Amino acid sequence: ERIPVPIKEAATEDPLAKVNILLQAYISQLSLEGFALVSDLVYITQSAGRLWRAIFEICLRRGWARVAHKALDICKMVEHRQWLSHTPLRQIPALPVELVRRVERKDFPFERLFDLNPAELGELVRAPKQGKLLFDSLKHFPRVSLVANILPLTRKLLRIELSVTPEFDWSDDSDAPSNEPFWLTVEDVDQEQVLFADSFIMRRSQCQRGDAHYVTINVPLLDPLPPLYFVRIVSDRWLHSEAKLAINLMQLKLPSENPAPTALLDLAPLSPLDAFVKHPEFVETVFPDISEFNSIQTQVFPALYRSDESVLIGAPSGTDSIVAGEFALCRHFLTKPSSRVVYLCPVEAVCESVMGKWRAKFSNICPREIVR
Repeated sequence: ERIPVPIKEAATEDPLAKVNILLQAYISQLSLEGFALVSDLVYITQSAGRLWRAIFEICLRRGWARVAHKALDICKMVEHRQWLSHTPLRQIPALPVELVRRVERKDFPFERLFDLNPAELGELVRAPKQGKLLFDSLKHFPRVSLVANILPLTRKLLRIELSVTPEFDWSDDSDAPSNEPFWLTVEDVDQEQVLFADSFIMRRSQCQRGDAHYVTINVPLLDPLPPLYFVRIVSDRWLHSEAKLAINLMQLKLPSENPAPTALLDLAPLSPLDAFVKHPEFVETVFPDISEFNSIQTQVFPALYRSDESVLIGAPSGTDSIVAGEFALCRHFLTKPSSRVVYLCPVEAVCESVMGKWRAKFSNICPREIVR
């Protein structure tokens, strides 16, 4: 009769009904009589926090936004033994119980308490001497503000540069934690699907009030493009400690669609003698061991040797794509002999090998020394 949430099961002997009743009794801080009930309550409360944490993480992995937030709220209700309908001031142990109850009886919106000064808070609770204590306690309640800058990387990927600014003062108590964990999520326009989720820890040593934390995240862009995304940051410890920011996507300018990759054409193999008719010295010095180029080298030769356009070659291993780069080097030494050429490779041994080959091939053509 004293639990706040009605039980759907008709019989209280049902296991689901019994667990529900005992868990609500624990959150409501009710005292039970009887050794059997007390032992069952201990067993349930020892497992409830762990199980609800597991449910919360499952919901995040499945992308269920609303269910995940409900599960996290239940986790925090079990840990603090208080309901969402209670004032968040119950989580601050420094406040007297009678003062907290006075705030609850006023039915004053919790968010508006931060706009009042100590005198106004004392007048609100009809205890002028307690206004300063209430004001100082509110300053330690973890609140954050969000500012976002968005940048489309592709037509399918959006980068969000997020600025998270703490709007609270860290407690000076020796028992106070040195960090505050949060959950950062990005949700779709209906706030039903989680597009991104990760933990975020705000450390006391790295920020004070007004010092922003910067987080960069990448989220997929849905098709068709929705009007809004929602960025939400929720405290992992404190009830009612969260911030939500709506990101407008209507004014977003997406990059143009990339053209489809060029298909490999069925071309007759090109020989070095036919390719370098006007410059046979390249045949003798650069390509002396090649009788004809393969299909990929034949197709990219006009773009690399006869134009200055940027070229991206995606070729499998074993196609000797370094030869295609030598086409561009030949054109470079003909048109811009005094400028530099840079070759990058993540493997040092490959760099050494390529440098040795090019030093032997281009030593008479390159006006500069080939160095590593």
